[in-house]
Amino acid sequence: MKKQSTKSKAKAKKQIRKKRSVRRSESIERAEVRSLREGIRESLVEEIRNAVTATAEHLVVSEVLELLGEPWSRKGESSLRRGGRAKSRIFLGGEPVNIDRPRVRDVASGTEHPLKTFQALKSRDALDEDVHRLMVRGVTTRNYDEALGQLSDGLGLKKSAVSKSFQRASQKDLDAINGRSLSDWVISVVYIDGVGFADTMCLVAVGITQDGQKKVLGLREGATENSTVVKDLLSDLKERGLRTPKRTLFVLDGSKALKKAVRSTFGDEALVQRCQLHKIRNIQSYLPKHLQAEARRRLNVAWNMIKYEDAKAELERVLAWLKTLSTSAANSLKEAFHDSLTVHRLGIIGGLRKTLVTTNPIESAFDIVRTLSRRVKRWSGTGMV
Repeated sequence: MKKQSTKSKAKAKKQIRKKRSVRRSESIERAEVRSLREGIRESLVEEIRNAVTATAEHLVVSEVLELLGEPWSRKGESSLRRGGRAKSRIFLGGEPVNIDRPRVRDVASGTEHPLKTFQALKSRDALDEDVHRLMVRGVTTRNYDEALGQLSDGLGLKKSAVSKSFQRASQKDLDAINGRSLSDWVISVVYIDGVGFADTMCLVAVGITQDGQKKVLGLREGATENSTVVKDLLSDLKERGLRTPKRTLFVLDGSKALKKAVRSTFGDEALVQRCQLHKIRNIQSYLPKHLQAEARRRLNVAWNMIKYEDAKAELERVLAWLKTLSTSAANSLKEAFHDSLTVHRLGIIGGLRKTLVTTNPIESAFDIVRTLSRRVKRWSGTGMV
């Protein structure tokens, strides 16, 4: 029995060694297949890159031939002459490529004549747009090399190049938003709110046109939502041709500076609606935790009343209740009492009222920005913000 047991163990060990050997062989085979696949891919990328580069060089040469004709042809009255060749970098499909570029000189002015084809090929606009498009969809600089693909000669895009491309594209978008004319729309409602990054507050104005479209009107950065920054933003909107009805509704968060700046810039024509969600949060912050849900419920009951008189009466009861609990909470509601009922006074009801009593139309955009920037550990200045 003992001999049989020993033979069984030996047989089992032999089978285990055999299985391990098979697994090693399969692993080696898979590695070889992957290596072969990667080698084929690199060869294809190299061939494609060479073909595209040759095409780009041919396009530049063709433009030179159109300008100067064949090398041995007469130049006539043209002051353009061939000026040798130079190694230059262009961008194809969002990736940098080196080409051997012919040069053309203007002998009359002593300067190099720009070639339109080369200028178009070397433009970073395509790269910037590509980087911008991918990054706003959540592709980070950490994995962007893989997303765009590596060039076999080491000219792949690095994190620093991607960041600079994204900055250029973002700056272009920002300049377009802060510089475009606003005279094409009539803005009936303006939302103003701020979002913070590190020590910088970015103030954003979003408008609703008379036909219901949402438009980002402008952005400003500052240390806080102070009155000066808000006035600067609103004044700029006016200078760029902001058109509003005689009475315009401004939906603001809980900052007193925002209301002060709006009144200063637009006067009595401005109707101010305080964001009810911001006000609920402010009031809750002064109450103990076990009373916060009840405070929210009572405030919502008041603000959900259809008629202005009913909402005002119910809100007065909430104010009286808060006075028995916290003076600070009561003062917070008292400070925004009338402004929180502006939409009620205008007789707006239904789904439109829900849209106009909070700054949610801006918050939805802020949420996207927060999600995409959550991995940023260090903000280097307002330009980055």
